[in-house]
Amino acid sequence: MNATQRLKQAERGAILSIITYIVLSSSKLIVGKLFFSQALFADGLNNFYGCLIFYSCIHWIKDFSKNLPIKKSPLWALEI
Repeated sequence: MNATQRLKQAERGAILSIITYIVLSSSKLIVGKLFFSQALFADGLNNFYGCLIFYSCIHWIKDFSKNLPIKKSPLWALEI
């Protein structure tokens, strides 16, 4: 497996992580609202905002990489 394939696999893993995080935080928000649990709702909200920050960091790196003269993957910092 070469470096490009590893980076593609890492990108897929990051996307899967974001999707899983959104599903889990959404379920915490729903269950927290249904059962009037402020702690669970606050934890779900915290997880959701953390996911948004992670997503925005990935997009910032993608936008930054578009302006580079050498095209790099969004996860160029992970290249070894």
